[in-house]
Amino acid sequence: MIGEGDGSAVGLISMGIATEKRIFIDFMEVLPWPVTIEEYIGCAARQDTLTSISYKDVFGPGGFMPVNPYFRENNPFPYAFQSAPRFCVDCRERGGTIVMPEFWEN
Repeated sequence: MIGEGDGSAVGLISMGIATEKRIFIDFMEVLPWPVTIEEYIGCAARQDTLTSISYKDVFGPGGFMPVNPYFRENNPFPYAFQSAPRFCVDCRERGGTIVMPEFWEN
């Protein structure tokens, strides 16, 4: 017989179990998130706070988008936002998509 008693092997057998785990991370758990994508360097929310009176002027032309909503106590609707340039906020500006991938679970 081949390999009998001399430690030779004819093949290799491996066994194992594959596992998968899905986790969700809140952005507050990873702050401060370092900017490592070159296109996003310099992206930040503008410091001014916009109320509904100025929404149309700022967000209407499409160059800026609302970020960082501000809420009053016991009111679920924001009374103001900060703004940021569209290319910093909208992934579609860099070839992204809003189509949910088939692996995503709600």
